[in-house]
Amino acid sequence: MKITEMATHKIQYPHIILLAIVCLLFSCKKEHQVTAEKALPVDKEAALSKTLESQKGGQEADIIYVADSLLKVDKSILVAYQEKYRADTCGYAVYGKEKLKKEFAGIKEIGDVNGDGRKDTVFLANPFNYCEQGLSYYFFDASIPRIYTDTYCVGVERFFTVPDIDEDGANEVAFYASSCASRYKWISVYSLQNGEWTEIASVLFDILTQDPEKTNFESLVKKTGKGTFKVCEFSEGKTTWLAFSMK
Repeated sequence: MKITEMATHKIQYPHIILLAIVCLLFSCKKEHQVTAEKALPVDKEAALSKTLESQKGGQEADIIYVADSLLKVDKSILVAYQEKYRADTCGYAVYGKEKLKKEFAGIKEIGDVNGDGRKDTVFLANPFNYCEQGLSYYFFDASIPRIYTDTYCVGVERFFTVPDIDEDGANEVAFYASSCASRYKWISVYSLQNGEWTEIASVLFDILTQDPEKTNFESLVKKTGKGTFKVCEFSEGKTTWLAFSMK
């Protein structure tokens, strides 16, 4: 081997040794990081439990505020509905006093809807969980199930009773609702059957055909016989009475 070649080899060896040392140090550091991560696992269950407890406390405060300050009723009514309709996997929806006060739609006394011979009172409330979207109609009698609307554009002023269509001793109910954006709204009619609300009719209400501000909604649903009724539909410039029969 020539002297020049020997010198070149001698120069290369320190570089190889230095590279090996750097790789070894990097490997040790990475292994240390992995070990440290394994040694400090994140307790997701505990974090979730803490979040749910915080949400639960917030919802309890909401319920007390709505019952005491807005509805003027015993909080047990809202608690009963909350226990029935808040799915365990969906968390506790919390709104706060400002939002609840701003969006409170009031209450309305209506006819008897459950056959106990007494007038009932209806009000609107936000979902008790984070899975649902839209307001629901609730009653001062928590034994009456809610009516879930799937929209935020409803009100108690256009919720009304329909004289007992099926003659079971309880009135049916109807309400005007909106998708919030479309010109096409609707009127839904419900009947309380076997402890659950059943939709028995739904018709279009085109606001370009009929102005809701100039409408007597209670006149739009008429009983025609035992178990039969008709509802007025407004659509595309036409007014049509549609016939329905309860099964």
